[in-house]
Amino acid sequence: MGNLVRGLAALAVLGGAASAQRLELLGGDDTLGSPAMAGRSVVQSGVARGVVAELDRAGRSLVAWRYVSLADDMISTMVADEVGRRETYRLDGGREYVFQAACDRMCTDLDMELVDQHGAVLASDTSDAQWPVVTFTPAATGRYTLRVWVKSCFEEYCYVGVRGYGRTEG
Repeated sequence: MGNLVRGLAALAVLGGAASAQRLELLGGDDTLGSPAMAGRSVVQSGVARGVVAELDRAGRSLVAWRYVSLADDMISTMVADEVGRRETYRLDGGREYVFQAACDRMCTDLDMELVDQHGAVLASDTSDAQWPVVTFTPAATGRYTLRVWVKSCFEEYCYVGVRGYGRTEG
């Protein structure tokens, strides 16, 4: 099932249009909460909207397969070869989850891993992909941390977005 989800997510990245609902998550804030982005132009926040559009395209096939978005997207700027960003989620045991990440056009390698409360890596995508996908079905309900980081960025920073999905019942 994981390979099917990964394939669907990769194919979905290639087509479609952004939804207005997701674009609202960025509001009118050009800084996106990053001190590095203070004073940057609206054109660059348009790059962030492009990342959200990639997440929208990738997520369409998951929604068709009865997945629902877990929370608001994590949209951030990152510098290559830094620690990246961590987000912690409460995941239900026995439920399948998919986490997708997208990066702007200046990024050619984005990596992602899901770890448990002890730091053990449970699932990861550290391929050379610009759009990594991690699937995971926890054995037990608990807190799990998703870490995403940029391996290759051709600018001072790159825009990165992450969206998580959980499979619905039925």
